[in-house]
Amino acid sequence: MTVASVDVIIPCYNTGCYIREAVESVLAQTVLPGRIIVVNDGSTDHTAELVQELIEKNRTSTKIVHHYQSNAGLSAARNKGISLSNAEYIAFLDADDVWMPQKLERQLEVFSNTQWSDLGLVYGGFRFIDEKGASVTGEYVLPLNPNMRGKVFEKLTLGNAVNGSASCVILKRLCTSATGGFDTALKAFEDWDYWLRVAQNFSFDFVNEDLVKIRLHTNSMQKDRLHMRRNAILFYKKWTPRINVQEALAEWGFQLAKAVYIDGWNASALRELNRELPGDVKRKLFRRTFGSLTLYAALQWLRKKCSILI
Repeated sequence: MTVASVDVIIPCYNTGCYIREAVESVLAQTVLPGRIIVVNDGSTDHTAELVQELIEKNRTSTKIVHHYQSNAGLSAARNKGISLSNAEYIAFLDADDVWMPQKLERQLEVFSNTQWSDLGLVYGGFRFIDEKGASVTGEYVLPLNPNMRGKVFEKLTLGNAVNGSASCVILKRLCTSATGGFDTALKAFEDWDYWLRVAQNFSFDFVNEDLVKIRLHTNSMQKDRLHMRRNAILFYKKWTPRINVQEALAEWGFQLAKAVYIDGWNASALRELNRELPGDVKRKLFRRTFGSLTLYAALQWLRKKCSILI
């Protein structure tokens, strides 16, 4: 069964070892999309050849489109895919992840039976797999929050509760017109940033079952602490002036301070945060210490060491 009003965007960069499995998981859907748009973000491996092979061997009603561009990053690749799409719905799939066969069908059912006239985005559950595709146990999987439905903007400021990654999401094309593209300045937290912007104008819902297999591998960027810290600074600097959810601001300040004291006392992190965060942002995040990150981080470090409340 084909639904021509769905485009699937797969950004990829040197993912030749995974791209076939990703594309084939889309072609195995119980409800097929109209197109799969593979945005090849400057791959130097055999990704292009594999995609071409998949195009030639494809016998489904789904069209596979291969777009090659110079390397510009994940967000730019997703944005290019959005610009090439013309369907009513857009779904994302990272090239190293895999969809369950019923993924699109379950999410489209939610759109068809929704109680919210402004429903714009539907996500779902996931499970982890390793580099070889085997199930991973022992990794924490964020459970689906039953309250993350409908108007979720304020709740979403507390943390990225849209499960998994963009691979779990399908949204109406209308959302992309109203929200714009993924922020190319963010090399992490770009998903959370985008969902927040969508949530300002649209309702969310979810499918309460695992729909995606998220792959964990050794070069996962979440393991690069410096990379994540620098993008956290960009994210919080961007959003702090825009929100007044006190619980979220307290959590954001704590997360930034943790980057300072997590290794005992990280002086380089302290210098970077003080240098990059504007004064108005620091005053809003660290208001209990009159905007002093140094004092705030020191108190949080003492709290960790001595279990005293501040």
